[in-house]
Amino acid sequence: MYHRLRGRTGTWTPWSGLAGYGGAATFTGTALAITGRPDGTAHVAAIGAA
Repeated sequence: MYHRLRGRTGTWTPWSGLAGYGGAATFTGTALAITGRPDGTAHVAAIGAA
């Protein structure tokens, strides 16, 4: 799963892998939901691949 971040100036970062669980380089999963919060943070909920 990959993500980008949008800065305050409106510029975007390059695509990068979402950090994995337990030291894995990237996260893999079968379902993903992301929500933006009013304070500018984001929350990710996912079902990971075993």
